[in-house]
Amino acid sequence: MFGLLGRTIVRRQPTYSFKPSVCLCFNNNNLVHFAQYKQPLLQNKDHYYCTTTTNTIDINEKMSETIEPISTSTTTTEPSAPSSSSSQPPLPTNASTSEKKDKKRKIKPYHKIKAHSNPLSDHGFAFPLNPAAMDWSKHYPQHPDKRVTIADIGCGYGGLTVALSSVFPDQLILGMEIREKVAQYVDDRIKELREKNPGRYTNISVERTNAMKFLPNYFFKHQLQKIFFLFPDPHFKRSNHKRRIISQQLLAEYAYILAPGGIIYTITDVEELHIWMADHLSRHPLFSRIPDEEAKLDPCFDLIHKSSEEARKVEKNDGKKYPAIFRRLENPKDFQESSVLPKTSHRIVIAKT
Repeated sequence: MFGLLGRTIVRRQPTYSFKPSVCLCFNNNNLVHFAQYKQPLLQNKDHYYCTTTTNTIDINEKMSETIEPISTSTTTTEPSAPSSSSSQPPLPTNASTSEKKDKKRKIKPYHKIKAHSNPLSDHGFAFPLNPAAMDWSKHYPQHPDKRVTIADIGCGYGGLTVALSSVFPDQLILGMEIREKVAQYVDDRIKELREKNPGRYTNISVERTNAMKFLPNYFFKHQLQKIFFLFPDPHFKRSNHKRRIISQQLLAEYAYILAPGGIIYTITDVEELHIWMADHLSRHPLFSRIPDEEAKLDPCFDLIHKSSEEARKVEKNDGKKYPAIFRRLENPKDFQESSVLPKTSHRIVIAKT
């Protein structure tokens, strides 16, 4: 390419053809000098600009070069391409270029996706006023009379949700994701699986929502049997700890929608977050940690370690995984449920079963 010789430009009109080793440069419509030609000029609006430094050649020595005018009938003209003797590599063919574009086009909509989203911001979600107002027919058209019993909070790209479908074929499973593009990806993935496997994967679906704000609006009291929290956002800053998915206030909501005997599964690759979640769950009066020996007998134990995309990423990077599994206890006889409800209980809309 050419270097910008002062304010020298090559104007589009008039246009000339020339030998591959010579380039005409104009200043105020007057021919002033020649420059050594190496590569085609870059076109920018009405001018062709030189972009690399070249040696200026005396005009008196080059006036004898052959210059042939080109027809200016068309409004758009391009500089002549270098001859076959040029050292420039050949441009890729249209076929190879189109193939590369087709390969990239499949992942383009999901290429720039944020790893996490702020759960405290107002995303403008549409959510049901109460569980009775939720229409599940669009999620599970073949199971109109069943209720969701398993929730994958922050399902990501749906690895665990899809894996749970075959392990619990008689239960409805819902993945909940706050990021719009990720939720759309999971929805498309489930639809494709249903088309390729007729009669299967009809018990799973995904809902884009903010579980930290609207979870009790989707489920009745004691409706769920299992809740999964796989590799949640650690929110390392102390000021952002209020955004963590496990907190004293949110545990009250989980205890409300989880049936006695139900199980909460947590796993992370951040040890500090693991200690945080295990400590909060252990101090809550309605949760008790399941010993590791007993937890390993659960069929979901291997799934939380291997099925999700984030779990495979941690394993690929030789990272450590810290699981913690808790069981929802029965309410004590003298237990008052209002004592563990969050202070912001105005967000909970209770509906009769």
